[in-house]
Order: sequence, then structure tokens, then C-alpha cells
Amino acid sequence: MTHLFLIGALKTGTSQRLVRAALDGGYEVTIISPEEDEFRGIFPRGAKVISMPMEASVIVRWILCQFADAHSRILITTTHDRYIQCAAEVCAAVAVPGPSPGSLRALASKISQREFLRGLGLATLAFDSISIADIGSLREILNRFRFPIVIKPERGSSSFGVSLCDNVETAIRHAIELAADFCGKRQHCLTDILLIEEFQPGREYCVELFDGKCVGVIRKEKRAGNTFIERGYTSELDLDSHTFDAIIFACEKAVAVAGFVWGPVHIDCIVRDGTTCIVEINPRIAGSFITEIVQDAYGFDIVAALIKKLQGIDTGIPPISAPESYARVEFFLGGDPELWHFDSEERFETRELRVRYGPQVIESRERRGYLYVTKKVNSERTRTNGAQAEPSRLVEAPM
Repeated sequence: MTHLFLIGALKTGTSQRLVRAALDGGYEVTIISPEEDEFRGIFPRGAKVISMPMEASVIVRWILCQFADAHSRILITTTHDRYIQCAAEVCAAVAVPGPSPGSLRALASKISQREFLRGLGLATLAFDSISIADIGSLREILNRFRFPIVIKPERGSSSFGVSLCDNVETAIRHAIELAADFCGKRQHCLTDILLIEEFQPGREYCVELFDGKCVGVIRKEKRAGNTFIERGYTSELDLDSHTFDAIIFACEKAVAVAGFVWGPVHIDCIVRDGTTCIVEINPRIAGSFITEIVQDAYGFDIVAALIKKLQGIDTGIPPISAPESYARVEFFLGGDPELWHFDSEERFETRELRVRYGPQVIESRERRGYLYVTKKVNSERTRTNGAQAEPSRLVEAPM
């Protein structure tokens, strides 16, 4: 029997897709979560949820105790950026395929990533940092920046605790709030270091890679305001071919030198005037319907590829090309009209479109629903993992 252990999960689409794919493949699935987390009704029937301290040594002992049967096959991964390092250490200790713990450790912080990218000669943001204990000296650091600026946790999860600050007083107030979070529940801050960086206007893109190769580029939409809340994602890129190639080149170069060439990597970029600025490298599978958009628009199934990779099976990576189809997800957020509310998931199809919508309540992201739309394509055109495709650089997705 094959057992998949998901060390840390989120209440978003990718965790559910991965669990469902494993169950459909006949695997047993166990989600390991912190003691305070609850996933009642989130995952399909058949998946087990076990709560325990999220420490590699604790999880390793439990897995080896429960599944010492030589006939059992163990797969281990995570869909939560807080537990990337933990999952990699468990993989190494249990001697199953996984990313390099050493590579992850070296670039675990946003500061080390900034310095690494700068050393490669890639565009990055001007930044500084300060410990919470020295927050009284923040005003002096702020005087070196031109406003607006961004203040965020040096290590955190998603965009939690990230804020655009228009002036010194707003910046100091936000830093004090993050300090209080670190001294309290630590929902946003995982360390006592805060990152201060320049604000780079421009469009945001997510670049998805697998085994060091780009498998999809999608555009990120944010809600207006200072908190960088996700509004949605789309395969409609609005990029010229030169910029499209430049994004891929920068991201593939970064992961190659960093040693992030095992499995999925999710990179956030800002593009302005043709220049790609890498904001953050996340060596994990992406969430928030991103894997579905990559599959529908580019024909590469990251979830299926990850399950193969966990079994030690290499997945052929087709050459990256323009999106073959249109795919988009829109999130309904707090503050949107109350009529934009769904009680249950529904789906329907027209001759050319597939539409799905339903509730998805995630308080930390102010999310309460979603709408997913994709354009049907001829199945013969859709690339499968390992298949070859003619390269293309016409990057405006057809509607």
C-alpha cells in the first residue's frame, strides 16, 4: 500500500486537488497539521487528518512507528509554505524523494533571497531589515527610502502581514502591529525580523517551474488597497514575446543556481517596462487554483507530475509556449456586494466554456467564494507530461 503524507495543508484548491488525485490513484492519504488547525469537511472522504507538533523529529518518529511495514510505500510532501523545510527534513530522514533541505535552508528568508538574486545580477528590490527589538530605530531606516514602501515579515506565509505604507507614521504603525503579532499568536511573523523594501509598481506574475523548467506563467490580480489581497489569476498575460522569454530566463536561472531543481517551485515577479524583478521564490507547489490554470492553459498537470516525482519517477517537461487556452479564477472578497455569495458549488458547460463557482471561506485572505472559467480546447492540442510541443511565443491567450 502507498501512503501519502501531506505535512501542512491549506483550505485552498491545490491541497484538495492533491489529496483527491492521490485517493483516486488508490493511495492512503494522511494530512499532518498543527494542533490548532482544523480541516473538518475540507478534504474528500477517506483522507485522515492527524494533529501533532510540526517538528521534523516528531513527525519522523510517528511515521516510522506507524508505517514500519517493509511492504508500505511512503510519499511525503507539503502544500503549505510554512512547512517546506519541515517536509524536506522528514523526506531526508525517512529516505524518500524530496527537495534538498540544505538548499531550502540557505534561502529560507526573504533577506537571503534578495542577496542571492542580487549576486546573480538579477533585478531585485532595494531593501533593509530591522529586528523587532530595535524597532525604535525604524524611523532612521525609513529616511533612506522614497515612499511608498512595503513592510513585511522576513519570514511569513503568503501575503499575510504585508502592507504598502505611504508615509513614515503609517510604516511605524504597521511595524508595531507586526511586532505585536510576533509576541502574540505569530499568525504573520515567523521570526523577529521585519523587511523594509522599495515599492515597485508594475504587473505581478507567477511563474511555475517543475524540475527547474518553466511550465507556466500567469498574471496575478490584486484588490486595490495596501494589503496585496489576491483578487484572482489569469492566463491572459498581456506580455510581448521578449518580456515573456526574459521572465522565464530569470526564473530558470535563479532556481538552477539555488539548487531548487526538484519538483515544483512557485515564483512571484513584478514586471515593469520589460524588466523582471523577482520578489520571492517559493520551493513548493502553488495554491489558489494556479495549478488548474497551468493545466488548462499550458497542458501541464503539476499535481500529477508531483505524485510521480514523489515515487521517484521523472516527468518529462515540454518546452514552454504560449497558453493554449484561456483560464481564469476570480475570488469574491469581504467588501464585495453581499449578492456575490454562493451556498454550494455548481458547474456548467457551454459549447466553448467550462464554468465552476462556489464558496471558499478563508478569513485570513478575506475570501468567501470563487468563480473559475476556462475555454475548452481540442484534446489533441493539449500537451501531456513528457509530450513535445512546437515552441511558440505568441503570448496573448485566445478567447
